[in-house]
Amino acid sequence: MEKYLRKALGEEYGKKIWARVETAVPGMALQLPESKSWLKRKAIEQILPVIALYKALKEDGCEDAFEFIYRYMTEEVGGANNKKFCSMEKLPGFFSFYKAVYWYVLHHNDLCGYEFGAKDKEHFNFFVTRCLWLDVCTQFGVPELTVCWCHADTAGFKDMKTMEFRRSVTLAEDGKPCDYCFVRKL
Repeated sequence: MEKYLRKALGEEYGKKIWARVETAVPGMALQLPESKSWLKRKAIEQILPVIALYKALKEDGCEDAFEFIYRYMTEEVGGANNKKFCSMEKLPGFFSFYKAVYWYVLHHNDLCGYEFGAKDKEHFNFFVTRCLWLDVCTQFGVPELTVCWCHADTAGFKDMKTMEFRRSVTLAEDGKPCDYCFVRKL
């Protein structure tokens, strides 16, 4: 994030705002319940700097703070994930492997509330009924930021050759459970 800020905002302002983000995050973390879950701690470590940056930009009078965060999340975060997924999908049996790992992680974490749908050779789906990202953003008074993570997911899975990601609703945008669906492309 620091590198992106220095590039997008200029070296001097980028460094200053990054220093403010780094200063804000530890205090924010103390406001959250402690978690023994490694995965949850890692997710929160990724959420809090984005919230701190958004708040710092708004404090500085940046009128397009939301658009700035949205671009960062979809282009930088989603783009980096897309490169990873597109290179991983070259592995033989990628869809089956991805499905197995994803399904295992869903069943063994407390990041969100899940309802499980179908799981077969061609697709798997689930519904997110409670979302850590929405909960944390709401706790810090910025629930509108949650959609940035939703769209970063979409950007992360776009243009894949072996798998399609579908989602028609999200808790953040529609108030209805997110409907994740991964479909094998034949």
